[in-house]
Amino acid sequence: CSLLLAGGSCYLLGCYKFTLDTRSVGDFLRYKGIVLLQLAIIGCTRGYVWIGETLAVLKLFYDRGNVPFLCGGLFGGILMSCFNLLMLLDAVQAALKWLPKPRPRPAKVAKADEISNESPIYLLKRQDKELLHRGKVAVGAEVVLLTN
Repeated sequence: CSLLLAGGSCYLLGCYKFTLDTRSVGDFLRYKGIVLLQLAIIGCTRGYVWIGETLAVLKLFYDRGNVPFLCGGLFGGILMSCFNLLMLLDAVQAALKWLPKPRPRPAKVAKADEISNESPIYLLKRQDKELLHRGKVAVGAEVVLLTN
């Protein structure tokens, strides 16, 4: 049950994590927190719990002399251990990528005298004037015709 709960919670946290805008400070810190939480959960369940429980059940099969269960447990345990190792490596890789990153700096707001002829704001204003000369004004995704 704990492995399923951990897997589900890490999956949901991962889905939420990818909706965050890491350019803003708050979302960036949430992202780092989720990466750290996922590393702790995956390390505990897919490392510590999985290895201990797998070895315990394999020892139980061996002690009872149940060869078919031992062979099946070895086969399934090796496959699942490979998957768990990949999950651990992914969590460590994400932690190594995101945890050392510095906080993003707030975006600089351009002042009116800093706007050049090639800045996006100037180009947007120029496009608006061209639309006004043609009798059209862009409103969201719609184009409205102006009539006199």
